Amino acid sequence: MTEAKAKEIAALLDLGRFDWTPYSKIKRDSGEKAQTVSEWLKRFEQHYFESRPRTPAKLNTFQKNYWAALARMPGHEVLTATLIRETVLKESVAGSRNRQIFVMAYASLAKLAGIEVDLKSLKSNYSPKSISPRDLPTDEAILETIDRFSDPGWRWIYGMLATYGLRDYEVFRLDTSRMKDPPYVVEVLDDSKTGQRLVYPCPSGWAEHFQLWDVRLPKFRTQPDMLDNNALGEKTSDCTELNIYLRLVRESRFPH
Repeated sequence: MTEAKAKEIAALLDLGRFDWTPYSKIKRDSGEKAQTVSEWLKRFEQHYFESRPRTPAKLNTFQKNYWAALARMPGHEVLTATLIRETVLKESVAGSRNRQIFVMAYASLAKLAGIEVDLKSLKSNYSPKSISPRDLPTDEAILETIDRFSDPGWRWIYGMLATYGLRDYEVFRLDTSRMKDPPYVVEVLDDSKTGQRLVYPCPSGWAEHFQLWDVRLPKFRTQPDMLDNNALGEKTSDCTELNIYLRLVRESRFPH
């Protein structure tokens, strides 16, 4: 190795940017440990779903609670304790739910990689109780909002979410066969975050007022059953009225 090359490597090491991959003699397909971030992330995803079914709900949880945080690291760099800790500090906000997610995700990755790193000291004292209360709409405002929807599909979704307290994507994961008669029960299927469950309207009169037994869905280019939960949630955000009013409506009546 030339002196110039040695100096270049030394400089990169000092900056924490050196990639050992081109110099490594390890054969990846021989079972040796992966070293780069991208390699470890592939292994982490494989490991995560070895004990879980790859359903839309589980995939959505993985993407939100792990992948969104882990993907902040540069894929070409070697995974180290220093890189893990620096990424958590740089990419998440102290004292927030965001920091909690980062600590959980990176601690899980470090454990899989056999890397010792102290992340406990970075945990925040975040609590949902610390969030300031917001002005929430009255029942009258919720009922008046239905008139803002000219599209029958979005109108039905609004009525379902306001009446049953469903998550954005759960309106596409329902068995509505029992909603034709009182007490207008719907069944959330098992590929949602909380799993299979029966849900009753609240107040009960809204199911009839909104005529929710007349099931109508917006027209998408891609069929809802071909999309994961996160993508379906984003679809509902595309509707301006839902984006503005719906979250407050749902949280006021059915906090999750």
